[in-house]
Amino acid sequence: MGRLHHLKQTLKKNMADNKDYPRLDFVLLDYDSPDGLQAWVMDNFQEELASGYLKYFRFEGTEYFHFSHARNLAFRLSTGRIVCNVDADNFTGKGFAHYLAEELNPEKVLTGCRIIDGEMDPSLDEGSVGRFATYRELVYRAGGYDEKMESWGYEDLDLCERLRDMGNALATIDPKFLNCIPHDDGERVKFLKNKHIGRDTVDTEGTCFEHTMMSNQNRENGLIILNPDGYGLGTVKTFFPEPQEIQVKPYVFHKISYCITSMNRLGHLQETLPRNMADNDAYPHQEFLVLDYNSSDGLEDWVVSEMSQHLESGLVKLFRTTEPTFFSKSHAMNMAFKQADGDIIVNLDADNFTGKHFSDFVNDHFNRNEASYLMLDIDRFPDRRDAVGRIGMRKEDFHRVRGYDERMDGYGWEDFDICHRLNALGLHKALIDDRSFLHYILHGNAQRVQGGKTFLKLHQLFKLAYPGADSYSLCFFFKDGRFEHLGNGKAGDGKWRMDGEKLVMVKKNGEEEAFEVIPKEKLTYLSAVQKACLEQITDIEEINGAILWYHTSKNEELMKASIQEGRAAVNPEGYGEGEVVRIMTKKQLVL
Repeated sequence: MGRLHHLKQTLKKNMADNKDYPRLDFVLLDYDSPDGLQAWVMDNFQEELASGYLKYFRFEGTEYFHFSHARNLAFRLSTGRIVCNVDADNFTGKGFAHYLAEELNPEKVLTGCRIIDGEMDPSLDEGSVGRFATYRELVYRAGGYDEKMESWGYEDLDLCERLRDMGNALATIDPKFLNCIPHDDGERVKFLKNKHIGRDTVDTEGTCFEHTMMSNQNRENGLIILNPDGYGLGTVKTFFPEPQEIQVKPYVFHKISYCITSMNRLGHLQETLPRNMADNDAYPHQEFLVLDYNSSDGLEDWVVSEMSQHLESGLVKLFRTTEPTFFSKSHAMNMAFKQADGDIIVNLDADNFTGKHFSDFVNDHFNRNEASYLMLDIDRFPDRRDAVGRIGMRKEDFHRVRGYDERMDGYGWEDFDICHRLNALGLHKALIDDRSFLHYILHGNAQRVQGGKTFLKLHQLFKLAYPGADSYSLCFFFKDGRFEHLGNGKAGDGKWRMDGEKLVMVKKNGEEEAFEVIPKEKLTYLSAVQKACLEQITDIEEINGAILWYHTSKNEELMKASIQEGRAAVNPEGYGEGEVVRIMTKKQLVL
């Protein structure tokens, strides 16, 4: 507010000094400045505004500058996971963004204040004490800067101290990044309601002293989460590309339900569930819902034994169904989602790690854009495909699309399909774009397919090659006498039978094709008429891969049909149906 003369010296330089950092933006909040700031920005930063490197907002209708509210509002308007307050008179120095990314973690705070013997000492302030950086979720958990501190002084140190009280580490920013434009207190008080800040006179009066006493009293009383009615609230204007108003509402901690389905994945769950709970333990409203999909590996006993305390508190909820003979991914997820109590539901595969503070990331996103859903940024992270099932959505939207498409059997495309159908509702696609949230246990295809119907009902698998063809199709012979062949531009199905030494395929139109056995290392059949060749596949890894491809091919076709039809809802006969019971601890059952 009224600092255009400083911004003319710092803003362009700071943007240039950090241009090499790939994911960065500058959020400039014009707090009703009377000095022509808006016109200067519009005249000089069209390219940066168009690219999103600079985001400009204007808050109007205020006579005085409110340090805490202004900083909170700027943070609420930002979207980066790391947030950093940079005063208008501050120079960041070259490479500051890279420095922050390397120095910070989700449990660390950086300040421009010197720390001596473990205590912050602003007496050596050279104009950069207000420099503050951390992961945005920490600011939100603390309730932001204390907005009862209306004027200048100690609001920045207070936030740092409260975050340290919450168990986070506090360190000083490397002094080489802490240069600023020198100025006197006249600049600081020009637009303040209270002109007496006490900075350069005495340390026993003035707003700086008052705020210090306020902070000490709050912390002595255990008040480290402040602004219970909201922080950084208000309406701002933005002018690029078109003028619009944005209303910043109170920040809400939605209840999040992580839905985990497991059929004989106890080994994975033993690694992921405790760690995922620990990595999100500070988030106030969540549940980890485990659906035991008729497992035979002791999953129920392990959860009841090892998670009894969390079962009692409701942090972990265990459900079990004994009806399924085979694992059906879409049906299992639908069944789990229907038991969830959260406003936001997130599919979490049993082999997936959320990463630290993923709950905060999910919640922050839905605070900024309710009409949306979350999915993996597959274009940015093509190597993270095993996390593609990590999809977050509002529970009401899950029911509007009637869940995952249960016509889709096995693995493949059911996740992309539900995202396309959420698009059909008009929801905005948002991306999980932080690699730290996308780790998982590596494993082969066996655990993806060997509990499924196709694997358990498969009799034999063949490569089917016709004369003159450059490639082959796969032919699946099932125990019930059916066959299907897919690939090489051909598809078909029908019945098969053995006629002595001959293998006979009967297509749906009644046409028969007989194959005679040819002794080889692998069992091979040759069609006497067409010379087509059936060569049996016996390698288990090749069989697993073929079954996975079988499902992905079929499911992709179903997805494409839904997209072409513009379909949002599926499963007209119901979804996630079946008998499911909640498993409680022995103590709860007695009660």
